[in-house]
Amino acid sequence: MNFLHQWLRRKNIRILGIGGSLVVGLILLSSATSAQMENLPAKDNSLYEEKPEQVPPVAPTPSSTPLPEKQIKASATINPSDETVDIQLKNQTNVPITYQVIGHTGQEQIEKNQEVMLKDIPLPATVTLVREDQGLLKVIPMSSDTDRLNVILEEDPSFDSVQGSIRIQPDGQVFLN
Repeated sequence: MNFLHQWLRRKNIRILGIGGSLVVGLILLSSATSAQMENLPAKDNSLYEEKPEQVPPVAPTPSSTPLPEKQIKASATINPSDETVDIQLKNQTNVPITYQVIGHTGQEQIEKNQEVMLKDIPLPATVTLVREDQGLLKVIPMSSDTDRLNVILEEDPSFDSVQGSIRIQPDGQVFLN
């Protein structure tokens, strides 16, 4: 037991000796670095100062980015009269479809293989459409010379033309989203 005690004591002394040497070494290294920094010549601050770049003035352009309605081709056009439009929705799917004219009607339903006529809808107008089974919906608006927009609603087995809303502009352009 006495042997173990002496052995541990020697190990502790060695560990303290190594630790103390490390501390002293770090202190000396720190002071040597400080002394070297003091002996460096003063640096020329003009090299490090940022100078403003000379940028020629840009002439303002008179054009602005067009609205999304002007960038995307309309899906259909109609000829609105008195800033209103009639919309005929034809459900050619096998499930009911819920529709709503935002700000003008509540949520209504068109039963499968039925149609509904929405009269005197003020423009601009947005119509939302959702299949009852949350399936894919193909919206097909038909152009017209009158103030009536005919819209066919079909099931869409592909992901090619999934739409859910119709936007009718005051000028009669119809956009799908």
